[in-house]
Amino acid sequence: MRDILFITYLSVLTLGVLLGLYRYKGVDDKGKIILYLLIATVLTEGTALILTKNQVNQEPLYHLYSIIEIVLTSLYFFKTIKTRYYKVLIVITVIFWIVLGSLNAIFYQPLSTLNTNILLLESVSIIPMSIYALYVIFLADDIQNVLKYPLFWVWACFLLYWSTTFFFWAYVRAFDQAHLPYENLITYSQGMVNIINYIGLGYTFLLYPKPNK
Repeated sequence: MRDILFITYLSVLTLGVLLGLYRYKGVDDKGKIILYLLIATVLTEGTALILTKNQVNQEPLYHLYSIIEIVLTSLYFFKTIKTRYYKVLIVITVIFWIVLGSLNAIFYQPLSTLNTNILLLESVSIIPMSIYALYVIFLADDIQNVLKYPLFWVWACFLLYWSTTFFFWAYVRAFDQAHLPYENLITYSQGMVNIINYIGLGYTFLLYPKPNK
């Protein structure tokens, strides 16, 4: 079951990247950030799979990926709310998360272990970003149909994904340590949410104009 979920997950990610590349000329700057995020995710998961098959610890890769993920998501947020100071804010964001990730790796979760602390902090950061971004979108006067608006789908997917991610990493180990029969159910459910999230992100590229032939 886990193998089927992972293959489906990688397939959805790859399809999302291909859709983004196909529609690249019609995609705006914000959409390209999502494409770069999908590319980073595909490369990370693909490399992690190779490392695992060769019995090499892949956890340092996820430490790096988490920083890339939160930085790109923050940049997307700053562009969504149309702040004039996004360049300054993104520099601050990069420095902040690199320092935070480094401190976590040095004092709490070494590179050889999964960085669940950073994942939880990402969740705590991105959930309010998603809520506020959706609030801004719903208040916009120039949007007639949010269902055809890529930003709406991106932030809706982020809200779903990071809300479940927070629950998953906050509680799954507690369930495991208490020997409760929920770990597999939660793991499979989180895998399905991952797939739904990346289907949604890939779908947003279809909302952009087709490239001119």
